Amino acid sequence: WLPNGRIVFISERRGGYLRCGRVCPTYTLYDMRPDGSDMRCLSPHETNEWHPSVTHDGRIIYTRWDYVDRHGCTAHMPWITTLDGRDSRQVHGNFAPRPTRPDMELDIRAVPGSNRYVATAAPHHGQAYGSLVLVDPDMEDDDGMAPVRRVTPEVAFPESQGGAQVYGTPWPLSQDYYLCVYDAAMQPGAGRQGRQAVRGDYGIYLVDAFGNRELVYRDPEIACLSPIPVRPRPVPPAMPDSGARPQVTQAAPNLDASAAAAAPFEPRPEEPALSEAQPSRTGRGDAWTGRNAEARPDADRDATLAVINVYDGTRPWPEGTRIAALRVFQVLPMSVPSGGGQHAFETGLRLPSATDSVNPARRILGTVPVEPDGSAHFRVPAGRELFFQALDERGLAVQSMRSATYLQAGERLVCQGCHEPRHRAPALPDRFPVALRREPSAIRPEVDGANPFSYPRLVQPVLERHCLKCHTENADKAPNLAREPVKQGWYASYHSLAPAYGFHDYRDGYRTTPGQFGARASKLFQMLDKGHHDLKLPPDDLRRITLWLDCCSMFYGVYEADRGQAQLRGEVAGPTLE
Repeated sequence: WLPNGRIVFISERRGGYLRCGRVCPTYTLYDMRPDGSDMRCLSPHETNEWHPSVTHDGRIIYTRWDYVDRHGCTAHMPWITTLDGRDSRQVHGNFAPRPTRPDMELDIRAVPGSNRYVATAAPHHGQAYGSLVLVDPDMEDDDGMAPVRRVTPEVAFPESQGGAQVYGTPWPLSQDYYLCVYDAAMQPGAGRQGRQAVRGDYGIYLVDAFGNRELVYRDPEIACLSPIPVRPRPVPPAMPDSGARPQVTQAAPNLDASAAAAAPFEPRPEEPALSEAQPSRTGRGDAWTGRNAEARPDADRDATLAVINVYDGTRPWPEGTRIAALRVFQVLPMSVPSGGGQHAFETGLRLPSATDSVNPARRILGTVPVEPDGSAHFRVPAGRELFFQALDERGLAVQSMRSATYLQAGERLVCQGCHEPRHRAPALPDRFPVALRREPSAIRPEVDGANPFSYPRLVQPVLERHCLKCHTENADKAPNLAREPVKQGWYASYHSLAPAYGFHDYRDGYRTTPGQFGARASKLFQMLDKGHHDLKLPPDDLRRITLWLDCCSMFYGVYEADRGQAQLRGEVAGPTLE
């Protein structure tokens, strides 16, 4: 129950599947009225979310699996959002290396009389049991254990540290006392995904922070779960509801949309809005309906995002960096199961640091300008999962998010910087940010092949215009740049370029090091930029190669086999779920 009288829950209605090889639907946050009516999507996140509960200040805290271009066994950590799904943000641990931390923190609940939360440190491949921890959001997040204190240190974290799934479903009575379930007989590895199911004999216990444990109740026939004290509790404050979220309805089938027109790089705020030039938002199981933008309940209710100073970040920028624009991406949910069948091909080479998962398909929605003082102010489509790259004056990505965010219709969100230290007070600017003195910019669409993303339309035409003839004449020693598909449903040119000359390895499994990824870190861009055998690519074609390299050298922008076959033929084919 929420303090506004509604009920929050998780649901598969958003649509999609996980990206790591099993038929497992994606479930995210929804809410509804007490009678089950007026179901509304709180979170369009593309991977799973778990166990929402209410904080003392009237927000929702929950666990989100948050990984973009990262390993799938990371980042199942606490997130927080308003009652109507605005301002979603991590509490801590989203970029923590796996060996030093729990794989997951589940069943998160606010501790009475404290800002802290109790949670279960659980495994990635297992159930919601493990060791109990206390999370302090007031402690600086050091990508380590600083915000986390072990309540049951005798049980190591499952999977990441070899512990067993012993404790679960904690309910805090105070900062030192907790109700939970406990099974001393659980052994490390028992209950792991893919192994024979082990029957847990969990009883209800009172556990304290001093190492004591007292049995309250155990049923001889069936395990216990989720003890809750039956007593009155103060009702947290209820923030006003924006009322702008779309209701859940049956979505119409998606239509292939025409590609955006090419345009010079320099982003200008007077360019047409995204909704005027891009494919409609719709899809199977989506929360939005209709075959075009006008049919969306929020067609005239996009959102606004501002950045105060893009240079404010946790890692240093390359010397002399001047950020001129932000590139806006939409992350697409996996619309078919990742274990095969309808998903016949990979979207591209898997990242060496993320070989467990299919690379997420994405749309390049376009670019927005960044002012000389590092500020930006722009409109984004509401209800879509987004991430951003910071571009230099040549249009090369210097920094990239490996997380994602979304905004609700009509929401206005302000970011201080680009992954700035969250516990540091922002520096007071000398003057009001330039971008906030004007109207928000519209997203400027990218070239053909960027939205929907498609290597056959984005990159292959460049190779055929400038490279293929010479490479064919020197086939005995030159890489094959032909269009014919070979293994995994990729062109011969992709197999020749992506592994040896493209970019698909961040070399850091968690965060991006500015200037050390994408086109800036690829052999291909360096070669083409300085000229290759008297060939100097025109700026528009070099920009196409840059886009591909900054997108982890992917091939497909869709997951479905039939859509992939259409892209393989050079056709415009978009996703069926957004």
